[in-house]
Amino acid sequence: FCFFSYAHKPGIARSLNAWVAETARTMPAAVPVGTVHAGDADVLAIADEAIDMGLAGFKFHLSVQRFRADDARLMPFYERVADRGRFLVVHAGTMPYRDAYTGLAGFRSVMERFPRLRVIVAHMGAFGNVVGGVWFFMLFLAAITSSISMYQPSLGFLQEALGWSRKAA
Repeated sequence: FCFFSYAHKPGIARSLNAWVAETARTMPAAVPVGTVHAGDADVLAIADEAIDMGLAGFKFHLSVQRFRADDARLMPFYERVADRGRFLVVHAGTMPYRDAYTGLAGFRSVMERFPRLRVIVAHMGAFGNVVGGVWFFMLFLAAITSSISMYQPSLGFLQEALGWSRKAA
């Protein structure tokens, strides 16, 4: 399993990465993933330190971190990640809301510029509202039918105990 955090503001990536690396030592089957923030002055040094600590990749949650994937400050970072054989997990999707930091446009230019960069894109569905609405409607139907089926044993017991008959439909 993977576990990771993200730096929601500049200046905290090093401590988060140290915690992830330390925690990973207690879980040998885990895949530890680090982070950087575009606002950090020393993004490349933070990335190198994280890789040297054994972190397998990096995570961005663009909406929370408040920068775009195509932020010019990150271009050397992407090159470093690709050169050192690491991957990037990016929450770039527009659900549950759209903002200036998410979406395909900024992310596409990064992939075009760095084709060797291995990326796992989380939450990038194109029809999130529709799929989400259908999903929750199906959950609602499942809940209703489950509730009805929970009463069937009780009704069967009452039918048998009181001699009630069930009429054919």
